[in-house]
Amino acid sequence: MTTKAKIGDIVAVEWQDAWCIHEESSENDWADSFALTTYGILRRNGDIVTVESETNVNGEGRCTTHIPRGIVSRIRRLT
Repeated sequence: MTTKAKIGDIVAVEWQDAWCIHEESSENDWADSFALTTYGILRRNGDIVTVESETNVNGEGRCTTHIPRGIVSRIRRLT
């Protein structure tokens, strides 16, 4: 059973990133996909998915990643 992730849950966000590889000189060098997984605390889950990997003693986050919903493949709640 999959449980929907809620704000404050620890999650794994799987997403497709854009990338730039300077050594690519022809179509034969192009990669087909650049998939990433970001782990952390879910802070926003709307048009933008926000995950922070650290929170200080004052509750302020850092190491924050903002991912547009359109490139998110899946959000998994970790237990």
